Amino acid sequence: MDELLKDLVLREKLAQWLGFIYGTIPDFPNDFNACEKWIMPKLKKPKRDLSVDFLKSRKWWCVVEAFVGETYIEREGRGGSMASAFCQAVEQIVDTQREWNRVNVG
Repeated sequence: MDELLKDLVLREKLAQWLGFIYGTIPDFPNDFNACEKWIMPKLKKPKRDLSVDFLKSRKWWCVVEAFVGETYIEREGRGGSMASAFCQAVEQIVDTQREWNRVNVG
């Protein structure tokens, strides 16, 4: 899958998780300001710790630590920009959260 398509799919997935129903969806994988505005507050709910670390080598590497249920998890992403790396890590958190909800909530 090419990068543009991957970004589009990731953008739509994150928008759905955030509750966007209609209207303009921010370009999360390419706009870190949008990530800070929309994604980080949701990861901090309900008043939980959130840790986000970045490292730049050939590509950006991001580690996000956040709560899923009562478990503090760590996920990582890599990408051509900070936003892309962050969104890939968050995508893994979203997937983990959905699985946790499926198993524990029903």
